[in-house]
Amino acid sequence: MMVGFIAPNNFTFQESLVLVSILLLGGLGNVAGLAVATVIVIWLPEKLQPIQEFRYLLFSVIVVLVLVLRPTGLVRRTARRPFGGVAA
Repeated sequence: MMVGFIAPNNFTFQESLVLVSILLLGGLGNVAGLAVATVIVIWLPEKLQPIQEFRYLLFSVIVVLVLVLRPTGLVRRTARRPFGGVAA
């Protein structure tokens, strides 16, 4: 589908919550973590159709657990070394 114009009212509060939960689950600056979080956040509601009305409650519980247990995200980010140097 092609959208010719994007306005703030095109997005709902629920869609914003989904995007924020993907970002928090994946970790900031972690592309692999964002990919894993996207698969989880998009795939999980499809598999849990019987409890569809509790989807955002489930997202919030998962986000809180990840923030408490793994504050850097679901996938560990490799340490970046400046200029490709060797760690001391």
